Amino acid sequence: MQECIYSKVEDQGSNMLRFVVGPDNHLYFDMKQKLPGKAIYIVNSRVILIKAIKEKIIERILDPVIVNEDLPSRIESNYLSTMLSVISLAKKAGRILLGKRQIEEYMVSMMKSNSNSKTIIIQAIDASESEKFKRTDVTILDFFAREDLSKACGKENLVYVVIQERFATWLEDVSSKYEIYMRN
Repeated sequence: MQECIYSKVEDQGSNMLRFVVGPDNHLYFDMKQKLPGKAIYIVNSRVILIKAIKEKIIERILDPVIVNEDLPSRIESNYLSTMLSVISLAKKAGRILLGKRQIEEYMVSMMKSNSNSKTIIIQAIDASESEKFKRTDVTILDFFAREDLSKACGKENLVYVVIQERFATWLEDVSSKYEIYMRN
């Protein structure tokens, strides 16, 4: 269990934001929670992190340390780029489906076989209402524009991507932490 330096809430370290002071005295977000050095924890909340930065709580605990004001935005970018990397790796591993028709056929076959294989649909945020999936039996994420999905998969004008198995589990873990961070 770790304690948040701001709220004093205790939780598992994996549920919190972990920061480490680098050799240059800058504060770094340790998403994988593996960096060496003195670490502090803050609850996984953008609002709490912003308050801790404004009130200079981190500097009082870790003096000397340099905390960049754009740290909350950097964490958001880190989560999003990690999710795009997972999508790209899934594409390279052949654990991805592209296009609405191919995805619908796959979902029908999944329903018929009662497969428990983890599946996530990533849908472009700029998809039109008529293009959007309306399914309730599968997780649908919509964090990225067509351009971002297309770049991650090496295809043009992608609206949908299905991620399967361990990549889906990995993506779900990162996306849930991202959603908590942005919501709280």
